[in-house]
Amino acid sequence: MRFDFETLRLFIFVIEEGSISAASERGNFVVSAVSRRISDLERAAGTPLLLRRSRGVEPTLAGAALYRRAKIVMDHLQQIECEMSQHRDGVRGLVRLSVNLTAMAHYLPKELKSFVNRFPGVQLGLIERLSDQVSRDVFGGDADIGICAASYIDEGLSERPFRMDRLVLITPPDHPLGRRESVKFAETLDYEHVGMQDGASILALATQAAKALGRPMRLAIQVTNFEAIRNMVIAGLGIAIIPEIALAERDHSDYVTVRLDELWAERQLKLLFKPTAPLPIAAMHLLDHLCTKGDKPEICSDLVE
Repeated sequence: MRFDFETLRLFIFVIEEGSISAASERGNFVVSAVSRRISDLERAAGTPLLLRRSRGVEPTLAGAALYRRAKIVMDHLQQIECEMSQHRDGVRGLVRLSVNLTAMAHYLPKELKSFVNRFPGVQLGLIERLSDQVSRDVFGGDADIGICAASYIDEGLSERPFRMDRLVLITPPDHPLGRRESVKFAETLDYEHVGMQDGASILALATQAAKALGRPMRLAIQVTNFEAIRNMVIAGLGIAIIPEIALAERDHSDYVTVRLDELWAERQLKLLFKPTAPLPIAAMHLLDHLCTKGDKPEICSDLVE
């Protein structure tokens, strides 16, 4: 069976508009031409593709199956055209990123600045999300690339390393644990914690660790950013687990930083993308730019030649 791409495009319009006449207007064809092309398509398929009603048309089971496949084909063709135009005119387009707070505030600014200097025609759509939401954004097609430290990643997503992110404990200066060079997480459960909001990866890690120990984690306060956590600890309202990078270039005189002696305190921030959906060429270049091995860039050779 041979397909004509223009006929497939008109068939998609017919299904989406629910009538041949509406599809003809959308495709800028006369009604008779659209009707003839659909009839030719049905003959080629060897089965009816439409149920013709008095008020329009509906797909048969075969028609619905063809519609789904035709949409994928036409989307791929559009992507090919977009990528070829970018090769002709330079890399352009919008890359949508969904990232967690740590990546947004501390790791991405310099990386994105160097990327846009290299590819000035690329626009970046950046949104901050909780780590668990980042995975859903990428899986659902609302983001091209995600960066998070989620303990659960949706099946069907691919991962690449981005940065290792060390977690530490901070306490008020006069706190008993503040006199230590390092502590086990179990020791912190004797005290009240200041934590991030539900859905944040750090809270999820700590909650899972407490559950594994068979002990509750006492949350005195939950906040939405690291600055608020730091201020709450300084005020003596609890202790907190926080990324070490969030304390860089801060005045440390009002709190104490203690090493957290746990394997999970070295958490991996991950780059996420959906391999089953072709990435725009601009997104492929950004993913390559962000891929890391330790602190050195690593080419994602399976994505960008």
